[in-house]
Amino acid sequence: MAPLLGLLAQFLALCAALSTRLQLWGDESYSLVVAARPLEGILSADPFHLPTYYLALHPIVAWFPPGLEVPLRLLHALIFAIGLVFAWRIARSLLGPGRALWGVMALTILLPNVLFYATNIRMYAPLFAASLAFLWTAFRLLEPGGAKGSALVWHGLAALLCGLIDWPGLLWVLLTWTALLVLKASALWARRPRGGGWLVVLVGLSLAALLAGLARETILRLLL
Repeated sequence: MAPLLGLLAQFLALCAALSTRLQLWGDESYSLVVAARPLEGILSADPFHLPTYYLALHPIVAWFPPGLEVPLRLLHALIFAIGLVFAWRIARSLLGPGRALWGVMALTILLPNVLFYATNIRMYAPLFAASLAFLWTAFRLLEPGGAKGSALVWHGLAALLCGLIDWPGLLWVLLTWTALLVLKASALWARRPRGGGWLVVLVGLSLAALLAGLARETILRLLL
């Protein structure tokens, strides 16, 4: 755990340095303008994103005077760091602790775009953290001999959070549930995991992405 905490400290230090050097980005300004509106104005402000993020940002914007976007960026970086903890736990389950740490380090320190989006005053950081929490709870459900009841509750809460934050979160939930269903069907059919099952998973994910995309377009047309 100590190496992970050191890595997170480096990540947050880089985010702090980046936050003080960037001017307010156009989409960040849009987030602040929408979040400062009355509640009824927030609900109808952005037809392409759910209002949940702006509603959550609404009381926070009142705490920070205009022009002080750095604290807000650091808050988003902290939320993103929570997602990195879940990413590390998932990678540790798949690769072992040593390789998992290297993978998270490559994600957080070696990719500048990750630092940029982690500090951005948009829904990216909350969606990242919720998505990784959702994926981690899915791994818990697949563990043999685990506490299925509590894992299922946390999985449902993480799925609800993903779906409420924005449309990509709902897409991620549908993709993951499709993969789980395909894996379960493949296991029942073959009685044990086989390499060919991954082909079935990929086909299932493609179909889920297509259906989710069609559903999103339909919902947007109804809203517009």
